[in-house]
Amino acid sequence: MANYTKQNQLYTKIVKLFFILIFSLCFTISKSQSNLERIELHENQLKRADSLIEIKEYKKALNIYKNISSNNYLKLPIQKHSTIFNINDYDTLSFFNHYDFEKAILSVENFDIIYFLATQDGAPLWYIQKAIDLFGDKKKELYCYRGIYYYFSNNYKKSITDFEYGLNSNCLNSEYYYYLSNMYLDFGDLEKANTFINKYNNLNPTNQSGLILKAEIIYQYYSTLDCLKFVDSILQISSNWFDIYANNRIISILHQIKELCNLRLNEFEVEPDLTNSWCQFNNKKYTEDAFLFKANLYYNTQNYQKAINVENPYSRIKDIHFLSASGKLLKSKIFIGQNKIDSALIILDSLNLKYSSNFNPSFYRQILELEFDANLKANNMEKCFQISEKLLEYFPKYYKSYEKKGILFYSLGDFNYSKSIFEKSISLNKFAANSNYYLGVLAFEKLDNNLGEYYFKIALEGGDIEKEIRIEIINKLKN
Repeated sequence: MANYTKQNQLYTKIVKLFFILIFSLCFTISKSQSNLERIELHENQLKRADSLIEIKEYKKALNIYKNISSNNYLKLPIQKHSTIFNINDYDTLSFFNHYDFEKAILSVENFDIIYFLATQDGAPLWYIQKAIDLFGDKKKELYCYRGIYYYFSNNYKKSITDFEYGLNSNCLNSEYYYYLSNMYLDFGDLEKANTFINKYNNLNPTNQSGLILKAEIIYQYYSTLDCLKFVDSILQISSNWFDIYANNRIISILHQIKELCNLRLNEFEVEPDLTNSWCQFNNKKYTEDAFLFKANLYYNTQNYQKAINVENPYSRIKDIHFLSASGKLLKSKIFIGQNKIDSALIILDSLNLKYSSNFNPSFYRQILELEFDANLKANNMEKCFQISEKLLEYFPKYYKSYEKKGILFYSLGDFNYSKSIFEKSISLNKFAANSNYYLGVLAFEKLDNNLGEYYFKIALEGGDIEKEIRIEIINKLKN
């Protein structure tokens, strides 16, 4: 009986082993058949890609190769394409065999596909550079696409060079005018900023971004009354704008500029009117910009304590508006007004460290100006001279670069030299208020009252001067 049981168990094991072997064999055959089907599909796809390459449908071929690679089919060397592709320094065949298809397709000196890739939003610089190397002499607009890349990388100098080269080759796109105007404004070249925004607005007369940039330029480059007229004309048509969200913000900025102009005309004696100047979204809370603007208005009326005490009741951090780069700049300005020079310089030194290495022309320019003002109040003339030289080096078309240097030499008693510097400043901006003020003072000292009154009146029209100087000018003109 025991022998029979053992024989039965052995028989059962043999049967199980037999079925396992049969199953394994079937699975292996099935897997081999599946692999053969995959290889066949792979080869069919390659043939399809070959035929597309022959008719120069490179983009479609590229998608097939990507699909083969992503599905992890058997990797076969794509050597057969060596006779079809023009092998150059980019080594097309090598790229294909390493499945780096973007580089492979760009290595083909085919205009259509390279131009297409280089002119897409977000195209990397090497795409664009490849297209310029191959076709830049025929398609000058490629330089403008590289200009856009540099613009959004904050490399403004290279961007300006590329845009102007493209535009000089009749590659017209109104968007480029806007970019150029914005960059020239950041560099302080108000004349060119004004020229390009006028071209942009002529082609896009109702575009909100163009109008707001024009208003910002007018505030610096024209008289206060001209600025008020322009802002009022925009506000009259703003009700027709479609984009409500953008509308609110732009209208708010326009009201801010208008309020600053009104403060100028009223000798900064009135309490700032904040009614129309605050941005409200969803009727829930004010933006941080609104509280920053409130502090800025108090700064402009020289209510420094009120400016520094502005709080945002909707935020857990009450002075959160002072934590941004713009907020830190304003806070340093307030400290300078309060004669807290050390506190101002601590903020400015930290900002200088950041924006001198990661160059942002607008912020860096403002940092240098405020560092000059702080050191002038501290009577550190050597440091003022270094800063004025740096301003002229980086911003040679900015009227305040010359204005600061003129103030320095006026403070040192070199009146003749300072006069020539102030004259350079007003050649860049007729309404440079401080330059006109000092030229007026120098004219009165030489008993040339007519010339002195002329400069003083223009200084009032420009208006970007301290309250005490404005009062001095008004009193002098009354007498």
